Amino acid sequence: MSKINYVSIDIDGTLYPHKGLPVNPKHVKSMQNLAKRLWDKDVQVSLITGKIVGYVENAIEMYGLIDAPEKLVPYNVIENGTVIMRYKKWPYNLDVLPELFCRSDFRLHLLKVNQEITKKFNTISEAGKIGSLSISPPQGMDTNQFYPILVDFLRKDLGFNIVDNKQQDQLFNDSKIIQEMLMNGKSIEEIKDFVHSLGRDFFIANTPTAVDVTPYPLSKGLGLCYVAANYGYDLGNAIYFGDSQGDFPVFELLSKEGGLAFAVGSASQEVKEFTKSISGYALKEDAPICVFSALEKLIECDCDKEEFKKSLQDIVEL
Repeated sequence: MSKINYVSIDIDGTLYPHKGLPVNPKHVKSMQNLAKRLWDKDVQVSLITGKIVGYVENAIEMYGLIDAPEKLVPYNVIENGTVIMRYKKWPYNLDVLPELFCRSDFRLHLLKVNQEITKKFNTISEAGKIGSLSISPPQGMDTNQFYPILVDFLRKDLGFNIVDNKQQDQLFNDSKIIQEMLMNGKSIEEIKDFVHSLGRDFFIANTPTAVDVTPYPLSKGLGLCYVAANYGYDLGNAIYFGDSQGDFPVFELLSKEGGLAFAVGSASQEVKEFTKSISGYALKEDAPICVFSALEKLIECDCDKEEFKKSLQDIVEL
């Protein structure tokens, strides 16, 4: 029997679906209950998100994930894969991946990008980020409209070598090489040399609320690769729930490793079609109800991977 033993969930748009509105106490209670029942099955529950440390700290406490048994305390992938956070008790532990893999002046590059974008577009970035930027679109624009404008500005005006959403395969391939280097015991310096040889500066992704600027080749997917390689996770027995293009690296990684990717029902049609195109699933219900429904089925199937897949027919788009 192949058993699912690792569940990861995005926060904004997935676990917390309505930005700017109060958190629904019923949703919090449901997640707390599901997490406890999953722990009873020896399943680890983690968060993969673009959000900052303080935000994730509060989410871990609110959804009860801080109560995980010691052997199931997760390594959460945050800030779009640039930071790995383990939080069971204060203080939490952080791995800042750009400090390990990227050029030593990555912070200066991020500072320059932030200053130039602010000056050009009169917009703001999310405060408190350690290893990446999340840029809000200018007034009157949504992120889908702002995304190509910002990519063009970073390439043509600022001269950065950018990898965008249309180059996901390149990002995945480079991430896979780094994953294999990690699992084969290559040193951090060898990995850093490989990253420098690529000559790329940033990966740019967009979500419903922001455009994310991440030092290349970091992404949610590579963050999960790092966790798998360093802490012994089998991605073939992992599942992930997300809602945006920023989740594509995780969707694609799990698809190719044999894990299961789920786009929530309230995701855009583009996100759902992409997920289905790589043998993932598009759930019917809106977030987070669709996540809770899927996790209920997982528990009912005793976390058996094949039985779980068979049970999904009534809650996923065909």
